[in-house]
Amino acid sequence: LTNVMSMPLLIHAFSAGLVAPPAGTLIVGGGPAGLATAIALAKRGYKKVEVLDRLPPPPAVDDTAWSDTARFYLIGIGGRGQNALRKIGAWDAIEPFT
Repeated sequence: LTNVMSMPLLIHAFSAGLVAPPAGTLIVGGGPAGLATAIALAKRGYKKVEVLDRLPPPPAVDDTAWSDTARFYLIGIGGRGQNALRKIGAWDAIEPFT
């Protein structure tokens, strides 16, 4: 399908409901762009969206690793990142930690 249609046209076709989303979607890279893409696709109705990353998943929210100051660092989220998080509906959950 991507050989026949340009990528912007394909994205429009999916968004307009002209073409059904694929049975599954694989996103390589669990960084900010990969995770934002996964969230955006899921919100558009894509099923079985899977994200692969080279690093292991982070510990559980209640894991003591999160209170170990030797194992974490602070991250600043600039204006564009904040806007992207707002667009996918994630900013309200993150803002209290900024």
